[in-house]
Amino acid sequence: MSAEIENRICDYLRGYGRHDLSALESLAQFGMWGVVAQCELLARASTFIKILDENELRAVAAGVVNLVDLANRVAAELKGRNP
Repeated sequence: MSAEIENRICDYLRGYGRHDLSALESLAQFGMWGVVAQCELLARASTFIKILDENELRAVAAGVVNLVDLANRVAAELKGRNP
């Protein structure tokens, strides 16, 4: 899996570098990609969480509702199997 992911990212970088080599060289100097990726994951997760109302948000924040468990349950349901 890792090699496949690396190959896809290299394809993105090649396209980026063909368009602007100096920008690609700047990317190569930036050392905080893990932090940036974590921020992006948080931003993508927040896209979903924004649809919840205040009571639902409070339940998730307090740990009364486990969103991971619910998401896994619904995913299993949609795949046609019981959790």
